[in-house]
Amino acid sequence: MKRAFLLVLSICILTSWAIAAEPAATSSEVTAVTLKGDLIDNMCANANKGSLPQFIKTHTKDCAIACAGSGYALVSGDKVYELDALSNAAVQDFLAKSDSKLQVEVEALQMGDKLSVVSIKNQ
Repeated sequence: MKRAFLLVLSICILTSWAIAAEPAATSSEVTAVTLKGDLIDNMCANANKGSLPQFIKTHTKDCAIACAGSGYALVSGDKVYELDALSNAAVQDFLAKSDSKLQVEVEALQMGDKLSVVSIKNQ
């Protein structure tokens, strides 16, 4: 039930983003995706843009939790996906679990380089 609610809520949020997009833009496509990657807080991601693949190898869960206020992103392959506000809250809840890791698999709704997370689990 919670998963269905989050999915519907995510679709509503992404639809509102599409409506708010500038008129010249072509139709934005929302796609359901499953991605594996590394969670990173936006503060560390922005500070280490030039060396992100190397930095992720040393980035700690404690750092990600400490920098939660900056929001989160998912690095998957060579792409960095920004997470929406609801997804940031879900990541905070996930990282609060003692067995959680930064290497995750997420089911999400994707619009461009933005994700709305539906579920998250350790890889």
